[in-house]
Amino acid sequence: MRSSWEILQKLSRIERQYIHSLGNQSDPASIQYYTGWHHALEWVSKRGDQVIVDGVVGTGRCSGCAACVTVCPTNVFDYVEDHPVNTRLNHCIECDLCVEACPELHLSDMEIGFKSLDSYAHREDGFGRYGEVFLSRSTNSEILKRSQDGGTVTSLLIYALKENVIDAAALSTTTSEQPLKPIPKLVFEPDDVLGCAGSRYTYAPNLLALKEAFEKGVDKLGVVGVPCQINGLRYLQHSVPEIRYAEWFKQHVVFSIGLFCSEVFTYTGLMKYFNEIGVNPNDVAKINIKGKVIISLKNGDEIVKPLKPLHKYERPACRFCKDYAADNADISVGGLATHGWTITVLRTRVGKTLFEDAVSKGYLEIKELPLEDNSIKLLKKLCQQKKERISPLFFGENP
Repeated sequence: MRSSWEILQKLSRIERQYIHSLGNQSDPASIQYYTGWHHALEWVSKRGDQVIVDGVVGTGRCSGCAACVTVCPTNVFDYVEDHPVNTRLNHCIECDLCVEACPELHLSDMEIGFKSLDSYAHREDGFGRYGEVFLSRSTNSEILKRSQDGGTVTSLLIYALKENVIDAAALSTTTSEQPLKPIPKLVFEPDDVLGCAGSRYTYAPNLLALKEAFEKGVDKLGVVGVPCQINGLRYLQHSVPEIRYAEWFKQHVVFSIGLFCSEVFTYTGLMKYFNEIGVNPNDVAKINIKGKVIISLKNGDEIVKPLKPLHKYERPACRFCKDYAADNADISVGGLATHGWTITVLRTRVGKTLFEDAVSKGYLEIKELPLEDNSIKLLKKLCQQKKERISPLFFGENP
């Protein structure tokens, strides 16, 4: 058992500063965080892998982002059924990188933004710090046909691979055997990106593809993910321990693209839902959720169902998340009442350069998006709702 001083040293600098600053605050969200870390001290007296398995997975908080699995330099963890398992206990060297990388053990909308964003992100209008916001869409008709909204992410990745901005991209895809269960994929060829197009409504641990990229010696990598994955990536890049393996994520991830996300659903739950509405999952070509569930079938038919019955199958960890718009990505994207266009939020100079170059070379077309537009109003509303949502207390109450 470690001493109290060792426990505090084990906490990241962010949490130490935050815990000591909360003494007289009465804000409910602050109290919630403080209470969570008060409970967490008991777990942090243990090894990092035990904190992850007992304190995060065991309490229902684990988002399944796989940051801990990805960053562990001695392969303590396996990824089993959407969460990490500390399979090789005797491999742990107590470097605590897994704790540093876990977005569920950090206040991701606080200090990490100041580390991951730059002076270009000078505005704050209710959807995270940013520099500029546009509507964009692909200029390629085949991409538009197969993508979720405007095909912006697909076009950015194809541009980046063709123009040697990156050597590979970490994203998700599906298989013919389980077309609605996404899996992480490391893509090297522009033609393979199109096969990964579209949104997923069950979870894929995209960050596992980073481990593959490290093992294969990828020099320049682009990463696509939902907010918890982007935050996990940022903590990989800004972890406190100076270990060569951790340094790789700082040096070789060129850019990140974050996807707007309210929540995702368990794969088992989604299969139950399709059974309830009488739809064969193998007949589904695409799912879109825009206040209702829009199911496009392979035969060209479209089925529209209310969203509320699907909520009961939400992944428990999503109830803890307060980041809708991937606040810490280089570029954040999503479709909200934009009719075939993608809301594109540029948050860093890296993201701005990537986007502007793709536009100038004809991969994307853009339109101005005034802050008074209804889609921006909806974006602000969804961000605010998620940030204000009171989630179960950290480490004290299962969701």
